[in-house]
This record gives sequence, C-alpha cells and structure tokens, in this order.
Amino acid sequence: MDDRVALVTGAASGIGRATSIGLAREGVRVALLVRNAGRGEQALRDIRSTVPDARLEALTCDLASQSSIRDAAQRFTDGHDRLDILVNAAGVFVKDRKITSDGIELTFATNYLAYFLLTHELLRLLTTSAPARVVNIASKYGRARIDFDDPQKLRTKYSYLKSTPPTMLARVLFTQELAQRLAGTGVVVNAVHPGLVAKTGLLQDTAVRSSG
Repeated sequence: MDDRVALVTGAASGIGRATSIGLAREGVRVALLVRNAGRGEQALRDIRSTVPDARLEALTCDLASQSSIRDAAQRFTDGHDRLDILVNAAGVFVKDRKITSDGIELTFATNYLAYFLLTHELLRLLTTSAPARVVNIASKYGRARIDFDDPQKLRTKYSYLKSTPPTMLARVLFTQELAQRLAGTGVVVNAVHPGLVAKTGLLQDTAVRSSG
C-alpha cells in the first residue's frame, strides 16, 4: 500500500478538490484542508463517490487567520509522522477591502501569507519525509508589481483586480526562493499556473469567493 501522505488546501472545491481526487486515485492518503467541518464532510462524500477506496480526512482551518494556520499545522503534525506532498491551492477574490483578525488585508493574508506560513510550519515534516514536494498554485500576474512599502495596498483605493495579481507574483517569488533554500534536501518546490479554470467558484461573482 502507498504510504505517502498529502495535504491539500482549498480542497472543498475547484482545483483543490480535483487535485485531491487525482492523488486519492494514486493511492495517496489525502488530508483535505477546508474552512469548516460542513464543507469538509461534503468534500469527503464527493471524493469518495468518485474514488470509493480513497483514504481521506478533513482538517479545518481559516487561512485568513495566522493562529488557525499554526493550530492546523500542529494538529496535522501531531497526527502524522510524514508529509510527502503539500499542495497550496486555496485562494480568494474579495469585492471590497476586508481586514482580518490579525489586522491584515484579506486578499494578501489568504492568497500569499497563508501559503508562506503553512509551508514553513510544515517544513520540518516535509524535510524528514524527503523526497517530498511542495506545489503552489499560482496564475498569470501580468505586469503586477509588489509595492514593498505598501504590500497590502492599504494606501490606495481597493480593487480586487489590482490586489490579486501581486499575490500571485508573491507566490511565484516565494516558490523560487524556497526552492533555492531547499536545494539538496530532497524537497522539490514548484509553482503551477493551471490556466483559466471557470468552474472553481472563484469567477462566479466578485463577492468573497474562495476555492477552499
């Protein structure tokens, strides 16, 4: 039996769920990181309807909250002695500017900082499980630039069309830097642009939409 373990964020829908299905078909044990228990239970049912023998579990986490991310990472680590594959697939489009409980703009917090923090919280487990892999789902960021004096764009009029692309660029830069730092450890880090995927729920409207 395949003893590999994967953790997939945004696994309740869209790319995250499709990725979880693909991994389950390969015999990998998959932990679905989801926003709440109800979405988790539904995702488990949906995936098992496609892969009846899937080995799955749901792990709740609010990726807009740094304390929730740390707690989820600790719960995962407490329950597993290995992590072979981490797929960061969650993301949001937010119509209006929102500030998280940590005082951080929601798009920046969820689309970038969550990837960074969760990966680093699980890094020891990944390196001890090597060969392992981290996959960060990104997308085209066009001519986006990161304003390092105001990365959350708090000094400008909010627009999700302007706030989202820099978070995609940040994901790619994070991926490149982490790959360099982990060179020789057996942990491979990749960024993946899946193309325009219309059925994730993200593009249905411009209210708060999340792929997880």
